[in-house]
Amino acid sequence: MKNDVINVYLKKSKVLLFLIVSLIFTIISVSLFDKIIENKSTFEKIILLSGMILFGLGVILSIIYLLRKKPMLTIDDEKITIYKLFGNPNIVYLENIKSVNIWTTYHKGFVSNRQIVFELRNPTDKYKRTLFYKLIKEISSQKTANTQYGIQTNFLDLKYSEIEKIINEKIKNVT
Repeated sequence: MKNDVINVYLKKSKVLLFLIVSLIFTIISVSLFDKIIENKSTFEKIILLSGMILFGLGVILSIIYLLRKKPMLTIDDEKITIYKLFGNPNIVYLENIKSVNIWTTYHKGFVSNRQIVFELRNPTDKYKRTLFYKLIKEISSQKTANTQYGIQTNFLDLKYSEIEKIINEKIKNVT
């Protein structure tokens, strides 16, 4: 059996757009900080400061992503490797995947986020001991609780449907 390895990288144009938007909001909020903050309540000041910090962190994240050379995702005939920004990657073996689902988030009628999630046959013991797992298992289904890993598809260079199709084909070849 031939071992096909598919590397999925970040789409630099999307990351650059995110950088530009974050940079514009950060520059505007820093330059107009004194004018914006006067005559505001404490709550409004906290919200404005939080927004400025959030967009500032978006600038840093975008720069890190633009400088990144490693793939965000690797799919081969045995496993899926999900690389994190910092730390060790998550490895999901295809034989442990029970089903693949797309979770879509909408904001005002528009898709704001898509995530590919894996329902695992056997989640890790460490994950099963978390409060998150126990809470989700209580308020939702076992299927939802067993979705230990997910892939954020916003900045990837392949569409979510193509990634889902590749993963489902690889799972069929394993089982």
